Amino acid sequence: MRNTSRHLVIRVLFLEGVLLIVAFVWAWLRKLSLSGAFSMTLGHSLAGLCIGLFLLGTNYVLVEYGSRSFKFFRTVQGLIECEISPLFKQFNLTAIAAVALLSGLAEELLFRGVLQAEIGLCFASILFGAAHVWSKAAIAYGVYAAIVGLFFGITYLWSGNLWTPTLAHMVNNLAALLYYRHTLTHAKKSVVSDQTPL
Repeated sequence: MRNTSRHLVIRVLFLEGVLLIVAFVWAWLRKLSLSGAFSMTLGHSLAGLCIGLFLLGTNYVLVEYGSRSFKFFRTVQGLIECEISPLFKQFNLTAIAAVALLSGLAEELLFRGVLQAEIGLCFASILFGAAHVWSKAAIAYGVYAAIVGLFFGITYLWSGNLWTPTLAHMVNNLAALLYYRHTLTHAKKSVVSDQTPL
């Protein structure tokens, strides 16, 4: 792995580690029981796996086919191909697995386990989406991430177990990162910074 890629992996893992620490500290200060909401049962594991695969397929259909008719999905697709995919081109499988697993765990503990309990489903999902915006052009991706966050939040409410959306998140991230690394080899023209999301 190149030095630049190694540094990027370290930065991503560090950021997700910070989110994980924030989640635990916040939960401790507010006396929120994350361990009580987190149970790795077989049933919840199977549910998380199936939901993750369902989300993965839905994302593919929406972005791949929705981009043919809707500007919003074309923007999201362009951001994935031009901005996100190139970041993971040099990641090895170990790095991809580490990023996918840690990001799924840290983000679910913080946004669903802590923030959703504190400020509710909708606001937690909006913050989740905002956390995925890195530029003006990426607002569309943030909106899409907020919708995905809403889906994870509903999954948590439905299952009553934080492990279910966490595993779904991990499965989705792992498959998506592998797809970015192995499939999206030719980036399209970069999305302009002032492109509107809708």
